[in-house]
Amino acid sequence: MSLIRKIKAIAHIPITRKDGLEYKDMGKAFDHISNEVQKRFPNQRIRIVVSGGTCAVLYFKSREKTKDIDFLSLDPNIIEVVSGAQYTLPQDLRLRWPENWVNAEMIGYANMPGCENLYGNSIRCNVILYQSPWIVVYAADWRFQLIGKIQRAYQMELLSTHMQSIDRKGKDLQDAVAILQELVMQNGGPLTKNAIRSWYNGSALENDGLDFVNAAYYARFSQHAIV
Repeated sequence: MSLIRKIKAIAHIPITRKDGLEYKDMGKAFDHISNEVQKRFPNQRIRIVVSGGTCAVLYFKSREKTKDIDFLSLDPNIIEVVSGAQYTLPQDLRLRWPENWVNAEMIGYANMPGCENLYGNSIRCNVILYQSPWIVVYAADWRFQLIGKIQRAYQMELLSTHMQSIDRKGKDLQDAVAILQELVMQNGGPLTKNAIRSWYNGSALENDGLDFVNAAYYARFSQHAIV
């Protein structure tokens, strides 16, 4: 086969999109976001908050990948720049990375009753996942994340006849156990159900959901995290 034919053949090979961002991808992603922020805000250092899979991959290292970087900012201009970074990504990565790999969908949770102080609380917790001269990326308050993970893991348990639900439940349950371990260490012992329900939008948590996650924690560590 001639060189020209080989080049044409390679050109027609379909590019497969990744189904998630791995640890090494996260570094590239935040470096790129930082560069875009520098262009728009050259004299500022902005702060954003991230949750979910980004924390699982970068902080807990309990997952190999996550489908997206879901972030929170209270400034529409910052949301525009950070979200828009996906469109200025180098073409080879833009074709391979998941679509909508960075988004501000987290704002929907932050607007829920009881979650009004999420952004400020997360900054004060000071769990930094990435930083450059132009951006600092903080993990969302573990208390907020725990509530969401308990809710979703138990919802998926109730729907576990579906394969997608089984996969989703496994990820959320794994995340919930990792976050619980972090909070138990900070607390110096188990957390009470009443304490958890007092956090953010946790008042709707039912005993069944709390017990479900506590059982998973006990199966791993042979001790209770919730009493």
